[in-house]
Amino acid sequence: MDATKLSWAPLASQVEKEVMGRFGLGVILDEAQSLMIWTEVHRRITVLAHAVLNLPEQDREDLVEIIIQKLLDLDCVHRVANAESPRAYLVKMLRTEAAKLAALRRGEVSMEDEGAGTARYESEIGFRNARAQEIGFQIRSVLHNFTPEERGFLHARYWEGLTLGEMALRFDFTYSAIA
Repeated sequence: MDATKLSWAPLASQVEKEVMGRFGLGVILDEAQSLMIWTEVHRRITVLAHAVLNLPEQDREDLVEIIIQKLLDLDCVHRVANAESPRAYLVKMLRTEAAKLAALRRGEVSMEDEGAGTARYESEIGFRNARAQEIGFQIRSVLHNFTPEERGFLHARYWEGLTLGEMALRFDFTYSAIA
């Protein structure tokens, strides 16, 4: 059997048989046949990921590995093999996992975490807000000790983003006096 010549449905069935054999629920395929099937599955999922996801190469590789790991689960491989279109089902899996990966990398809390995740996220936000307010209060109290001219220099440099040269021109100082 040449896995490269199979359409998606028969290939998904072969993967299902291979996974069932691993769980002792069917015929155990020989090493060469198993390797050929998984190599072809990896190749095809990589091609799909490249076609449907506009992501950096490393992210696509991560997603392919995530999908391969999911296909090792008997329930998942059964759903793919019995889907009306295994290819479309895998595209949906890729997109779902891409969204999860993007959310994870942005630090979002998954909806699956429900109460615990939401509470943790809200407590972190509350802590950050309290910390930001504390820092803001400290900065205002220190700035209060500066003269209006000194506060003007700080505002121009850090709020407006002026360079030292631009500040020297604005405040009519030499560059060395500003620096």
